[in-house]
Amino acid sequence: MTKNAVKPHTTIPRPAFWLGLAGLLPFLLTVILIWAPSLITGPLYDFEKDEMGRLGLAIQIHYSGLILTFLGAVHWGTLMRSDKAPWRGYLWSIFPSVLIWVIISLFSLASMMLNNQTISGGLRPQFVLLPLLGMFFMCWFVDRRAVKSGIFPIWYGRLRNILSWPVIVCVASTILFLFQRGI
Repeated sequence: MTKNAVKPHTTIPRPAFWLGLAGLLPFLLTVILIWAPSLITGPLYDFEKDEMGRLGLAIQIHYSGLILTFLGAVHWGTLMRSDKAPWRGYLWSIFPSVLIWVIISLFSLASMMLNNQTISGGLRPQFVLLPLLGMFFMCWFVDRRAVKSGIFPIWYGRLRNILSWPVIVCVASTILFLFQRGI
């Protein structure tokens, strides 16, 4: 082995790294859409009239759901390699999708039932984002355990660390924004 040789499964493959980083962009852009107008206008800021901020919030909620569903699907794909994969693994792999579906459906249904066109109509958006934030933590923790037990390669754990924490900070900053503004 030469000194430039890399141990198998420890180096993050370039496509996974760069596509993963690209996947952070919607989170970063939504935080800018949500926070920037209020920082510019100060006390005159009104979130209900801020179409870009409300759009950023809606995108962050739905994109979070999409990413969490993907994280569950990674487990499903891994389980397919074995004919003897446990039910527990399959149940975990669908859990993020089912939870997201319930949360977003309740949010949408509450808004429709109240016939309110604002993003904060019905269920307050921070109460949609809080369980999503919890799911990001939970997915990170489960993936970390999967790496430690050898189910996923070491590089996947490293990639999840690189990607998870910026996502968690973005979603948490949106929740902070909504609570600070009383939305």
